[in-house]
This record gives sequence, structure tokens and C-alpha cells, in this order.
Amino acid sequence: MLAAYLLTNVSGASRLTMLVLVAGAVFLMMRRRVRLAAVLVTSAFLAVAIGGHSYSPVYRYVAVTSDWLHLVAAAVWAGGIGQLALTWVPRIFGRSGGLRRAVMREVLSRFGRIAMPAFIVVAISGSVNAMIRLGKVPALWETTYGRVLFIKISLIGLIAIASYLHAIKLRPRLLASIRPQLHVERHHWRLIGTEPLLIAAAIAAVAVLVAFPLPPGQTPPRDGVPPAEARAPDAQPIAS
Repeated sequence: MLAAYLLTNVSGASRLTMLVLVAGAVFLMMRRRVRLAAVLVTSAFLAVAIGGHSYSPVYRYVAVTSDWLHLVAAAVWAGGIGQLALTWVPRIFGRSGGLRRAVMREVLSRFGRIAMPAFIVVAISGSVNAMIRLGKVPALWETTYGRVLFIKISLIGLIAIASYLHAIKLRPRLLASIRPQLHVERHHWRLIGTEPLLIAAAIAAVAVLVAFPLPPGQTPPRDGVPPAEARAPDAQPIAS
């Protein structure tokens, strides 16, 4: 059963490849070979893209490339946000204002230099993926897949708004101020603390999307049935 699941099709082989690459990355991280581990993780995302929905459409190579870039950029942007929030937010409460300002300046501000380009890649590649998978804009609200995708997009938008507020609006004000602004600082850290919850909700939406056998724009036509009639996206059950 397991051999048939992993070795009889592209999706299975990509899953096996992804597991091997991730295991190799973990091994390299234990040996502090960080850059090579990053290469393996990036390659694992490519395996995920090849084995997922992006391998099905007519524009296969565009779809796989876009999906791969989306996964890598999301790992950098959303993964970085989650890691920083979970690592630093619990530690700064009850500590000196000097430490909090140092974290803002040396950790959060440096991350912002890569977070913004990564988010731009997430937005562009996500838009390309949506158009390929849905086929038309109205499918975003006319199909079950599209509505779940809209929820995911909305959650990503909320994360982006929270990032804009604490990184662009509040943090420069706090770093430039000589006197402490505790109410502004609390709001700053509270915004950062809510981002992992939004990221978790977005991941849950992604899990629902993955459960669809195929997105509506990719459902192959049956013999003798025109593609528009063969899609019936709302009739597709979500795999349990």
C-alpha cells in the first residue's frame, strides 16, 4: 500500500522526494551547514509544488514555478513572522525598555528588509496561482474552492495590515522617541503577537484547499462532455 502510494505517480514520488530532502536538511542543520540545508528545503518546496495541484493545468511549468515561488516566499515572510513573534514576544514582557528597543532595531527591523520583498512575491505568485486554478475571477465567490481561497486571501491581507501597522506606522515612531510611549509599544507588540494566530488560520485554509481533488479550473473534461459542464466545482466533495 505504502509503495503504491509513493511510487506509482508523480504526486507520490514528489512526496517521497520532499521527505528525503527535509530529512537531509535537518541532518545538515544539526551539523550547522545552514546554507546547504536552506538549498534542500527550497528544493523540498519544489517537490511539493510538482506533486500538488499546480502540476495539473495546461500552463504546467508556469503553475509549478509560481507555486514554488509562492511556497518559498511564504515560508520566508509568514514563517519568519511566526518565528520572531513566538521567540521574542514572550521574552520582552517585564524586561527593560532598552532590551525591547534593541529587539525592534536589531531583530525586527532587519527582518523587515527581507519580509517586504518576500510579501511582494507572495502576493504576485498567489494571484497567478488563483487565476490558473480558478480560471475566472467570479469563481472566487461562485465556487466552494474559490470561497475558501477568498478566506485565505483575507487572512493574508490581515497579516499584511498588522505588519504594516507595527513595522511602518508604530516602530519608527517608537525608535525615534526619546521618552517611553508604553501604550503605543503595547499596541506594537500586541499586533506582532496576533500574527501567529492569523498565520495558523491561513494554514488551516490551505489545508482545506489541498483536500480538494482538483481546483475548479483544472478539472479534466469527461469523454463527450464539454469542459464547462465537466467542472461542476461545487459538486466535488472535500476528501476526509
